[in-house]
Amino acid sequence: MMTRKRKIQIGVVFLVLVLSVGATAILHGVRKHHSVVPALIFVGGLLMFLFARQFLTALPSLVAAVTFMLSGYFVIYLGIAHVSVEVLIPGVFLAFELLLRRNSWAAVGGVAAMILLGMAGGMPESLFLMLAFASLYVVCRILFTPLLRSQALTLLAKFAIAVGLGFALSGFLLLPFLEFLQVSHDVHQPGNVGGLQVGLLADRDYRLTLQYLLPLVFGPILNSIFSDFAGWSGLRGYWGIIPFFFSLVAVLTVVSAR
Repeated sequence: MMTRKRKIQIGVVFLVLVLSVGATAILHGVRKHHSVVPALIFVGGLLMFLFARQFLTALPSLVAAVTFMLSGYFVIYLGIAHVSVEVLIPGVFLAFELLLRRNSWAAVGGVAAMILLGMAGGMPESLFLMLAFASLYVVCRILFTPLLRSQALTLLAKFAIAVGLGFALSGFLLLPFLEFLQVSHDVHQPGNVGGLQVGLLADRDYRLTLQYLLPLVFGPILNSIFSDFAGWSGLRGYWGIIPFFFSLVAVLTVVSAR
């Protein structure tokens, strides 16, 4: 049997490897951006490692952390403002997972603190999507885990309190946001972009489905391979291959179980 001291040593080694791999991968980004921006990727990697450790051993958790840090979104858009919030995705899931497992008021405070931290990142749109996905995760965990299902009412009550407390703590940021929202402008509404609509319902050409799976198959968005890397690739939306792959696995698993 492996001793506790040995486990701690192995954990430290894996964390150092996470930092080393991340440092090597984003070294080019450090040259282009302020050092704080690549440092955020380290934070995301560490949070991903801690979240994965709730389910996996150290080595798979390391792989998950490195994969998260080297995701195409972060590599291509390293300097985008959204990164300061989106590196917290595994942190949000970690906070909710600890709430489910510990069912304590300390975990409630941890969720509220994570929401405040995400709100302070300055991209409430990203945080809204993260919380929506994390909330679905909580519901599914409770529904499909017998031990959690027996504590469903308590867990859902603490979940609601944690989210409410998180938004309350973020009030000093949310209230000005709601005020400026009345005079804001966005490019997500067809009326603001000349009637342009995106999504599979608007894209009548089935061949464009390829770009929803492989968004950069025709080159970067504004550097199409068909126009000497100087024009729009035609990309109007995507979900990527990984969600499609796991969705397909889920469907096949359900079908095979029958």
